[in-house]
This record gives sequence, C-alpha cells and structure tokens, in this order.
Amino acid sequence: MTPSLITSPGLEPLAEELNALCDAQHFTTSFALRHLPTGSEIGRDAEVVTASASTRKILFMAAALAAVNEGKLSLDEELTLTPDLMEGPVSGILYFLTPGLKFPLRDAIVLMIILSDNVCTSLVGERVGLPAISSYAARLGMKGTTIREIVPPRHMPITSDFDFVGQTTPNDQITLLQAILDGTADADAAARIGLTPDLCAYAIKVLGQQQYRTRIPALLPRTTFFAGKTGTGRQGAMDVGIVYSDGIPLYAIAVYASELPVTLPDGRSGHAIADTIIAALSRLAWDHFQL
Repeated sequence: MTPSLITSPGLEPLAEELNALCDAQHFTTSFALRHLPTGSEIGRDAEVVTASASTRKILFMAAALAAVNEGKLSLDEELTLTPDLMEGPVSGILYFLTPGLKFPLRDAIVLMIILSDNVCTSLVGERVGLPAISSYAARLGMKGTTIREIVPPRHMPITSDFDFVGQTTPNDQITLLQAILDGTADADAAARIGLTPDLCAYAIKVLGQQQYRTRIPALLPRTTFFAGKTGTGRQGAMDVGIVYSDGIPLYAIAVYASELPVTLPDGRSGHAIADTIIAALSRLAWDHFQL
C-alpha cells in the first residue's frame, strides 16, 4: 500500500531522503517529524494507528503529573514492590530485586521512562487509573491513541502478540511532546494540559535521562541532549522524542517500525536493522536542520 506523505514547503529534499530510506526496507515504517523552531513537518503515515508498545508511557507520566497537580497523587507517596507485580513479561529491573522494596512515586515514574520498567508502569498506571489516562489522551487531542491495558496481561506467554495493549499514531506522539515542551515556558500552555511549567520541565528532565539510546540519538553527537522514550514489540521497534542542539529544541520525531521479520533475507535481525534505520532517519534530520 502506498504510504500517505505530508511535507511542509521547503522540506522536500529531506522528505525525499527520509522516504527513500523507508521504501528500501523489508518492513513498514511510519514517522512524524517536526522542526520545532518553525513548525514545519514531514509525515509518512503519520495518522495511521500502530502499536504503541512502551512509547505509551510518556502519556502515563504526563497523566500522573496532572494528577499530582490536581492533588490526587503525591510524588512523595510510598509504593511497595510486591510479588504479584513481578510476574509476566519482563521489562526493566525491578523484576530482579527483592519483594518488599519501598520507593516514592517519583522514582517509579523515572524507572518507567528511563528503563521502561513494567513493575513501575503498573504502579504508576494503577495509581492514575486507566479511565483517567484515556481521558487525558482525549484532552490533548490524541485522536488515534487507545490504551486498553496498563501493562501486558501477566498470564500471557512472552511469545504472545501484545499489540492490543496500546495503540497510537506518530502525530499523536508529536502532539504530546509539543504540549509538554510548550508548557515548560508558558504557564497557560501548561495549564491547558493540567500541568505547571515546573512539572513540564520535570517531564522533559526525566525523558532526558533515557538510558536506551540505540535509536533516535544513536548517530548524533554524544553530547546531544535527547528527551524521549523507546518501545519494543515482537514485530515492532519504536522511538519518540525531542532532539536539542546547543540547549535549544531542534526537532521532535516519532518513528514506528512494524511488521519486522525475525530475520531479513540476508540473515540480519529485523529489530537490529530497525534500530539502525530509526537512527539514520534522525541523523538525516539532524544534518538538514543544522544547515
């Protein structure tokens, strides 16, 4: 099927490079790219719904911070690691620690984002509530985003397809990132999404502590500040975030590689090549916007 393409005037050369790279792959790639200083955009199936995997956790964090702002939650409230939370598909580090560990909600949010810890995702998501998370997505205008489960059901085998857990679109993720970024410098913009400038800045800080850096930031200069969140599924590799240059937000990008084969025709890992393609797309954007 021919992808739906959108390109702002002046970005045609970059769009041609990005789409040619995607066209050459043995899997499907959709993305949304926004040059933040001008708002110019390039999109490839940017409004097509796809599995969110763990990129949904940025929404979870924002909804949790909104609940904190409303006084419904506290970043200092104590949470406990219980054995039931340590069942199901492993993601993160708390699965390997000792039950009974106690830590504040703020630490659960950090681990949910920077190590994609699903124990912490359960704790954060259950404290906010699935209805509140869904309502928050609607509040932000994330029309293509649906969250059906907080984490993959613990009884399902690791080999199961978890795409049903959450779905989104590249455009929805850019909408969310832009809203948080705008809120860091504008109290009214922050209020529109139920936050304050300090809470928006905190969200960017947490996203900037991301430890998984093999996708969007992988080919950028080592000192580049990147605030984002990865996601991985059985047949998908995703990454979304904001790339900064000299302390200034340069571009926001959301890339979703799907229908990944276990191995490509030449025997290479589908997921590994998806990582390199996402990194290459980001590098092309970096080079273009640095001109």
